[in-house]
Amino acid sequence: MAFLNFIPLGTNIPYVLNTTNDIDNQIWQELTALRYLRNIKLIGRKAIAPWIDQAKTYYCDAKKSNWRSSGLLYYYCFLNLAKALLVGKKHFSYKLLNTTSLYHGLASDLQTIKDIIDFEIEIHPIQQRNKKNVFSNFYKILTLENWPFNDKIKIKLKEILSYCKNIDSELNDIFNINSSIIALQSLIRDNELDSLWFEVLAPQDKINVLKDTIPNFFINFIENNNFDRMDKNDWLLAHRKMNFQGFVLMRSNKFKYNLLNKNSIFNQLIYESNNVFKNYSIPADFNLSNFQHWLFIPKINLNNKKIYWHPLLSDYLFSFALSHILRYQPQILKNLTINEFISEAWCKQSPVSMLQYNLMNFTNPPRVVEKY
Repeated sequence: MAFLNFIPLGTNIPYVLNTTNDIDNQIWQELTALRYLRNIKLIGRKAIAPWIDQAKTYYCDAKKSNWRSSGLLYYYCFLNLAKALLVGKKHFSYKLLNTTSLYHGLASDLQTIKDIIDFEIEIHPIQQRNKKNVFSNFYKILTLENWPFNDKIKIKLKEILSYCKNIDSELNDIFNINSSIIALQSLIRDNELDSLWFEVLAPQDKINVLKDTIPNFFINFIENNNFDRMDKNDWLLAHRKMNFQGFVLMRSNKFKYNLLNKNSIFNQLIYESNNVFKNYSIPADFNLSNFQHWLFIPKINLNNKKIYWHPLLSDYLFSFALSHILRYQPQILKNLTINEFISEAWCKQSPVSMLQYNLMNFTNPPRVVEKY
């Protein structure tokens, strides 16, 4: 038996940048350096620099502030990065940033709610009356799909919070919201006789989600008590995996080969695996070099429609909700309540991850910053 570490991210395999610097400081250094680099596919590198600089100012002020101030500042940080990215990816013109024809595309009214998860947000379509909206356009940059709603829609935070990966344990413990994000590891395995296949090690309680999302690709499911010696050896060597309790091996159809066509069959397997997962897989934002896991993002159900999603979108919406509440209804986050706890937890844990994914979207190949 032989194996190859393989993550189905297509051309989006990240480059891991190791640093002794704090991760967020290094990310800002990378974002600042974009204006000087000529070998990147980014439009208007110098033109968007002021928006990146302003985002950095908001972030640095937020980091050293009480979370009741930082919750507001983080939203303006990521709003500015979203604007810069939309121009850098040629989705908006630079001139649009200097007009009043660009709205952030989100709105909220004063609300009477007990729990923050019931906070309601209005999301506007890509364009209204010749005014373009940031969020629904930002959605297209992250998912490569058009925002699917032609009219404004209303959602509650609890509909999108299962994709906030950095506070998933708090959301589960306090609000019984289970994470929708599935961390996976994968290999291409070869019996060294006549067959190759793609194999994923998945949590047992997420198997049905994977089956429903990508039917017909995986045909063999092996529970941990049926792993054979070669299964365990390959996963130990590849990922230092020793404990398989609660995991299932999911295997694709076997791709048959001979000595003459093995390379072409191998490339076919790579192509089909990337194609199946292209709308659902994103890089992990940490420990990528050590554990080589990646994130499977199922579709989300909004306004009775299942659509592609990205965790950055959920965190972006949460930051908007915080900015609104902290400005207009701070009583919702009064001291010693679960609303205060979950909001402070988000401010302490999520912004660095949001920075990582912003850097990945600005760079090609994507860069992930890890600390030595």
